[in-house]
Amino acid sequence: MPQIKRIKMILHNAEKIICVNLCNLWQKKKYSEAKDWF
Repeated sequence: MPQIKRIKMILHNAEKIICVNLCNLWQKKKYSEAKDWF
C-alpha cells in the first residue's frame, strides 16, 4: 500500500513539473510572438 502512495506522489510531482514547463514554453512563445509585432 505505501508503494502505491509513493507512485502517486511521483506521478503528481511529474504532472506539476510538466505543467510548469508547458506554461513556461507557452509564455515564451507568446512573448516572442508579441516581439514580432513591434
